[in-house]
Amino acid sequence: MWDALTGQEIRRFEKTKQTGGKGFVAFSPDGTQLLTNDGIVRLWDAESGQEIRRLEHMGPVNNIALSVAFSPD
Repeated sequence: MWDALTGQEIRRFEKTKQTGGKGFVAFSPDGTQLLTNDGIVRLWDAESGQEIRRLEHMGPVNNIALSVAFSPD
């Protein structure tokens, strides 16, 4: 994550699984949380970088459907 004004890196979220070089991220509408998906979906606190929740699938996951999104509400 980078500061848009300075271009300086603020925080790094490391990939944990191989997804063919792909990793997906989405910010919540209010910018306080973000979702990442590299085969494990994680909800993060954007300010602290702390993981809030982890969603892991116990079986095969279709790598085509790795994108993540927040509902506007």
